[in-house]
Amino acid sequence: MSTYGVRSGPYHRGNLKADLLATGLATVRAGGMAALNARELARELGVTPAAVYRHFADVEQLRTAVSQAAREELARALLAATDAVPRRRDPRRAADERFRALGAAYVRFAVDEPGLFDAAFASCSGTLEHPDAPSAMDALVASVDALVEVGLLDPALRDVAPLIAWTSVHGLGSILAHAGDQIGLDLDVATTQVVDGVHRALRIGEP
Repeated sequence: MSTYGVRSGPYHRGNLKADLLATGLATVRAGGMAALNARELARELGVTPAAVYRHFADVEQLRTAVSQAAREELARALLAATDAVPRRRDPRRAADERFRALGAAYVRFAVDEPGLFDAAFASCSGTLEHPDAPSAMDALVASVDALVEVGLLDPALRDVAPLIAWTSVHGLGSILAHAGDQIGLDLDVATTQVVDGVHRALRIGEP
């Protein structure tokens, strides 16, 4: 038996904690947080359940870590979307396009990855070992700061802007992920309308 508690399974890799998180992410991607089970993770990796608890104090600590990993996946999707925006000579247009791309990517992630999206914001009582890295909030704040820097957003709205933007796209993403087809919402149309609404609420680009 190895230090990971392998019985007779195939586990031979060197970082069980990282593999537990990766397997946990795959589990919630397919079945949501309700599908996360320490015993099943151990079985998939060919280790004993006791090996799981050498890295996570209890089930809630495991849930908390997987939830954080899901949020970090969301953050990577947001950063990829803003990085994909073409570089522009006009910094005002570039900042606005990146802000819009971030909002659209948030909604798209909720629709494309409902299991991860729900896991990212699941109620967990464990303690985080470190802040989210990358952080979706940090990505949003950076985008807001860019709007302020180029004169598209009133600095007086800088602190409240992330909350208004986040709650708007999060609400739409949640609706589309769970009931979009039933209530007849079109992803692209609804996303554009909500992002436009955020622009109006924050008076982005207004003199």
